[in-house]
Amino acid sequence: MQSSGDISEDDMRRSEDLIQKETDSYISVVDSELKNKESDLLEI
Repeated sequence: MQSSGDISEDDMRRSEDLIQKETDSYISVVDSELKNKESDLLEI
């Protein structure tokens, strides 16, 4: 998108930051679920 000049560099950076925050959030959720699953499996 940036190469065609459709959006400014600042807007691109803000979008990348937002995407990274969302990605980090989902990684945190997956890590939490993994820990829960591991503890469940250890109880069996």
